[in-house]
Amino acid sequence: MFDFSEFARFQSDFERKSKIRSEVAEKVLKKEGAAILAKTKRRTPVDTGALRNSWEMTYSQKGHEHKITFSNPQDYASYIEFGTKKIKPFYMNTVPLNKGLKTVERKYKRELKKVFR
Repeated sequence: MFDFSEFARFQSDFERKSKIRSEVAEKVLKKEGAAILAKTKRRTPVDTGALRNSWEMTYSQKGHEHKITFSNPQDYASYIEFGTKKIKPFYMNTVPLNKGLKTVERKYKRELKKVFR
């Protein structure tokens, strides 16, 4: 006869830690996403203010995958972001996002260390 109590304890501990990791990921992504959004807005050039005020961030989770998405519904946003032959690119979202990705990873690891000491 096998004793499965150790396996049951392992499974319970794994599920608990998985839930905590997910909560930490959500917390860090939402906080850093808001910071990236703020930096994006600051980098956005202003004529009428419509482009700057249209930036949006959405958070979603599916299983263990957490995702933040930045968007701007203004039809000319991509031309300002990446430029054209006549307009230099502003990289309004590209620069803050690239810097923010490193910050997210670092802060996620730091938060996990705090929780799992």
